[in-house]
Amino acid sequence: MTSEWIKTGTAIVASCVVGAVAALALMQGRDIDVTVSPKSGLSFSTQRGQTLTELVRDGLKAVEPAAGDSDQVLADKAQARAEMAAFFATKGYYQLADPTLVTVLRGLPADDGLAVELREMLYALEGPFALPGTLRGAKSGFWDALDDLYAGLRDAPDGDSEFFATIYSKLIHQETIFSPHTHKISVDLTLIRSPHREGLAKVFICPGSALRPGSTVLLNSGQGMLKAVLFEDPMRFNSCQPRTPYQFLSGARVALGVNESAFGELFAGSEVPGAQASMIVYPRNTGPQMALAEVPQ
Repeated sequence: MTSEWIKTGTAIVASCVVGAVAALALMQGRDIDVTVSPKSGLSFSTQRGQTLTELVRDGLKAVEPAAGDSDQVLADKAQARAEMAAFFATKGYYQLADPTLVTVLRGLPADDGLAVELREMLYALEGPFALPGTLRGAKSGFWDALDDLYAGLRDAPDGDSEFFATIYSKLIHQETIFSPHTHKISVDLTLIRSPHREGLAKVFICPGSALRPGSTVLLNSGQGMLKAVLFEDPMRFNSCQPRTPYQFLSGARVALGVNESAFGELFAGSEVPGAQASMIVYPRNTGPQMALAEVPQ
């Protein structure tokens, strides 16, 4: 939808409005004044031999701001433009800057010709969808589009999707957004003591955490590093508030519990009040050798 298309559409609609007046003037071979806005008194003159397109052009020019216009004239012209835009909108013609156009576009069915063109513009990252920032404000519901893409591939396994193939490639190679090392999470550590010595270093998550038991994490305290498997044990660690991925990827600190073995590896056995660390979460290994039931307890 280009400006020229809208201007042409505007001319067509306006022709219906002033057509009778213009036809009368042209047939009688005389000039007349056409009022653009009765309230403001803005008008322009038709001339013998003018086409309807020229007539509309003069009408639009009559309401454009001009040098030397007083504040009152500028206000009158603005009102006249608003009245014209409102009228054109009732006929399905909109200015590109009219917010109503966005509302109308939202109501287009997916198979509408204009809707298809807009999708192609999105896929090509053109126009309002150009980089940077195309997806930076996207909400979590945008994932539904990926689910729909996957559903389509299941229904038609031989279907071709360059986009899905790219996602899959980045995933299996753990590149860009799928690389665990690009997402460091800040954590607060609580020492969980046990009446008996535990040889295995354990890291506990809050009940209801978005992090999953069985996932592998790498903790770095600055004094030591620990690669461990996450556990969930509400009897030993429950006085914490679970964080959503959106929260901890946005900088919110995550509370974790660590047993004495894990604490010793991170801080060389020394007591550290307010212990903190950074954490990298690796994709959960669902292979049988790492099934949660087989993780040493």
